[in-house]
Amino acid sequence: MFTSIAFLQSFLDIKKSLDNNGSRFGDSYIRHWVAIVELYKEITRCAEDGSGRLAYESIACIRSILSSVAQGLKGSMATKHDEVAPNTLKKILDHAKALGVIDDLIFCLITCGTSLMSGSSNFLRAACEVCEAIWSLIDAFENQSTKENTYYEKIVEAVTQAFLRSEAMRVAIFYCLRQRMVASWSSVIQIILRCSLHNESVARVLYGLSSSSSVVGGGGDNTIISEVFSIISLCASFDTDLQQPGDTNNLKTKVFDLNDLVLQSCLLVASVAQSIDDRSKGYTAVIMLTSSPETQQSRLSDLAYHYSSCDGKQNLRPHSMYAMLALACMCSLENNESVATSIREIVIPLIPPCATLCDYLKMSKTDPQGDGTGKNMLSYWHGLRDGCTLLLCFRLIWGGPLAIQDMGGCDIPKCLIDLLGNKHSDEIGLSPLGVKWTTASLMQCFKRGGRSVFRQVLFASENVKILCDLISNVHLKLLRYWVGPGGEKSGVTDTVDRVVYLLSFPFEACEESSELRDMDMVIEIKASMDKYIQILFEVGLPGPIIKCLEHLELKDTVTSLHLLTKMVDHHSLVVEHVEELVGNGLLNPHLMRRLLDDSSPTQIKLSALIIISEVAKMDKTCLPEKSEYSVLE
Repeated sequence: MFTSIAFLQSFLDIKKSLDNNGSRFGDSYIRHWVAIVELYKEITRCAEDGSGRLAYESIACIRSILSSVAQGLKGSMATKHDEVAPNTLKKILDHAKALGVIDDLIFCLITCGTSLMSGSSNFLRAACEVCEAIWSLIDAFENQSTKENTYYEKIVEAVTQAFLRSEAMRVAIFYCLRQRMVASWSSVIQIILRCSLHNESVARVLYGLSSSSSVVGGGGDNTIISEVFSIISLCASFDTDLQQPGDTNNLKTKVFDLNDLVLQSCLLVASVAQSIDDRSKGYTAVIMLTSSPETQQSRLSDLAYHYSSCDGKQNLRPHSMYAMLALACMCSLENNESVATSIREIVIPLIPPCATLCDYLKMSKTDPQGDGTGKNMLSYWHGLRDGCTLLLCFRLIWGGPLAIQDMGGCDIPKCLIDLLGNKHSDEIGLSPLGVKWTTASLMQCFKRGGRSVFRQVLFASENVKILCDLISNVHLKLLRYWVGPGGEKSGVTDTVDRVVYLLSFPFEACEESSELRDMDMVIEIKASMDKYIQILFEVGLPGPIIKCLEHLELKDTVTSLHLLTKMVDHHSLVVEHVEELVGNGLLNPHLMRRLLDDSSPTQIKLSALIIISEVAKMDKTCLPEKSEYSVLE
């Protein structure tokens, strides 16, 4: 039987061999991997390791190979010509999968956490190595093709459940963040990010709230989220120091990838904020900023620092846009009129002016990450301009008269329409959530901008066509299969409702119950309704509106049906387009039976009957007795 010293020497020898081998992948690399895993499983059964040295050296070997595998896969994806390396790397991953290496790593991290809870720091270095190994394994499977990476979901699920169930694992992760080691920071943040996206319950644990806690304030000292904010703050301090005159060489060697740490930390803050953005639960940003005004000011100001350093002229830096996204997501938590906090007063001065935000929207990205996410995507889930569009929306909502004045000076509506129409760059730089926030900003422009905004946006067929494309059959299908924020069924419903709400604005403004107080604008809209309806038919709006009903649940068709009823209500304007409406399926028997079903809400039944009635008044020949059109049979 091997002694602990013998095991330790074996791992040291393997590590030396790996270092000598460099980045060359071959049969020897696989043999090293198999030997390491076998030795590691052996020491977990029989070797004593009170000092933590054996755990550290063994996991360091595992981490070294898994890190090389992840980087090798990324490299092969970029070059697309090296077949030998990918085959070798896949064999290592297949072996890791077959032997359940992820379970061994999770068990080791829990063991390290148990030791840390007892007051000993012997296993702290090993805990950091385990986190790096777990992230490398996740990263490797994440970089495989969709057909091959179904195991990725199992890994994330295993890590997430262990995180939620094991206090020892959470303690180990907390202390890894406190170590102030860049590699550990990055790995832990990436792990937590995947877990929080996988399970919303992770957010409450990060804030230090139990399932029974009332939401008074979270994110205080000794919580994981507080350590993430500490990283953001520390990076701001380092960046400030680097800009000071004098000898900063020693500092520069310590902070070798400052911006990368900022963007990862801010992405985590944004993602967990999104996961709890539920007004029905009464959450506000206090849940992650604590109830202390001083702490709130400090954390929000640190985020603002990282985007205030953007040059504002030519290029966007990804970490600045992540910081903007994080602040925007916390603003979203504050957008609840029934719950008032002091955070909004802190945030408003930190949001850049409208003109600056418009400049950001027009810029292109610098320093592509080369991570396969697309040069105008911050991550697999967030677009480059997402945060900027949401901050613009809140600047318009909270900024008062000055924001309205700025809106006219920097031509915000055109900027937003051009963004949706992909006129700023070769890639739009918006995720589905970013599209949602852009349309929300447009609606604020409609409400606050007066006649000029209405004429500029909705009196131009090109602009209306851009909005119609957002509810096209192709786009809605893509949304349905988007698994990130703003996608799937809820994303489809949200997108349709917001676009239809924009297009319905002229009809709603003309109603006596309208909240619009600009009577000059109402008069102009009424006088221009002929032109507007003509534009709607020119861009083929009825077709997408009718087709999108197929993508919506019955209860979610109210907004779309309401727009159709408003259109057909204008007899003199629509009469020449009746055949076009029917040809697009407006009176499709299957659709009408669905809308008039006994289970259908009264409002939907009423809209369907109005449509049938109004179409019949305009042209009875559109309702022949043929069974294909007999909607009431």
